[in-house]
Amino acid sequence: MIQVRINDIDAIDAMRIVQELRDMGWLQGQEFDFSYHHTRRDSYSYEVMDPMHVDFVFYRPEYATMFTLKYL
Repeated sequence: MIQVRINDIDAIDAMRIVQELRDMGWLQGQEFDFSYHHTRRDSYSYEVMDPMHVDFVFYRPEYATMFTLKYL
């Protein structure tokens, strides 16, 4: 299992990438998974603690390589 993170990406762009992977025939839950994380801010200073990002998980190394070459 290989995790690839894309920083500073909004939910719409993340879903566009997921749809492209599905269109290529990759099966979510078997070949890849993803999770979107919105920006987390400190409740007192409102500083960004964790910027928005998407984590993609690939269950085959060759898929992670192809994804990284295309999207990073």
